[in-house]
Amino acid sequence: MIEQKAPGCFGAASVYSQDSSVCKGCVAYDQCNSASLATLESIRATVDVRDLLKRHAVARAKAAPAPAQTKPLEKSPIKVAQPKVANKPLTRTTAQERVTFAMTVEMTTTIERIAAQNKKAADQATTLCKMGRINDMRSMLPQRMNPFAEGGPAYLRVVCNHLINGGFTRASLRVAMAQELGWSEETAASHISMAIAVLGAFRIVGKDGDNIVLHPGLG
Repeated sequence: MIEQKAPGCFGAASVYSQDSSVCKGCVAYDQCNSASLATLESIRATVDVRDLLKRHAVARAKAAPAPAQTKPLEKSPIKVAQPKVANKPLTRTTAQERVTFAMTVEMTTTIERIAAQNKKAADQATTLCKMGRINDMRSMLPQRMNPFAEGGPAYLRVVCNHLINGGFTRASLRVAMAQELGWSEETAASHISMAIAVLGAFRIVGKDGDNIVLHPGLG
């Protein structure tokens, strides 16, 4: 440490002088400055050392570097990027495609069997097969999921809801369709016949007495 190399007068306020060439040449000049000032501060209450303290203050003022003149920062306006507004609504450039599924031999044979009894039901079955909805009903209904919950024929949504909840009779389903879809009982009855013809032919539903329920072999 510097203090260990300093002479015996180190920190003596009565000896140290900022202007002394001898002091300036000492290895402990800077440290002695602080030490002598500390000595003066400690004895100022009992000894009048105001003149020596003043000399220290003047010396420190001369030694302190002048504060740098800083130019006040000029605030520049913040530019906020404005979103580009399209002049006209964006339009889809590619046409939406309807996904169709290949008809299996089993599907074709079943539809032919339905057509012999109900032509409208056969047409509905063909559409459902090509949309993949027959397979959806087979896989989803046993899991208590309605494949028509978010799209498809509304009457099949009602049919599937009742199948999930234990089944229905023709009479109870006719009343439900009239209430939920606002249909007449005659319109409801024709759609119920069509639904039972299609779902029965594809072994999605079966009979339990008067009730139409999910086929026991489904899933």
